[in-house]
Amino acid sequence: MNLKAYLIREDLNFEFFEKKETHTAEAAAKSLGVPLSKIVKSIVFVDENKLPLLAIVRGDQHVSRKRLQHIFNLKKAKIANQKIAEHATGYPTGGIPPIGHKNPLRTVIDPSVLENEFIWAGGGTRILPETL
Repeated sequence: MNLKAYLIREDLNFEFFEKKETHTAEAAAKSLGVPLSKIVKSIVFVDENKLPLLAIVRGDQHVSRKRLQHIFNLKKAKIANQKIAEHATGYPTGGIPPIGHKNPLRTVIDPSVLENEFIWAGGGTRILPETL
């Protein structure tokens, strides 16, 4: 997937920020100099049938698997491994954006994410390519 092309095609307001590779929301917030509550995590889970679903939450929040299972009427949900997450979204873990995925995904968004006028989220890669 090409996130930049998707954002342009959808006429969305965006800006890419170059930063060092980070593996946690806390590290991303520190690297960007923004509050953790402005960071958005896109976390891929799989259900009992190994079908993917996406949870989008603020960086200072955690996903309750019990609540996720209740919302989607699942027996079981667990975090997807890197291979499954990348196959489902088209992006590597650590860089999964909340939109513009390779495949449509069942998605739940924490309402507190929508309280922010602007968010910082995965930009499609772990390290922003110099070509962007």
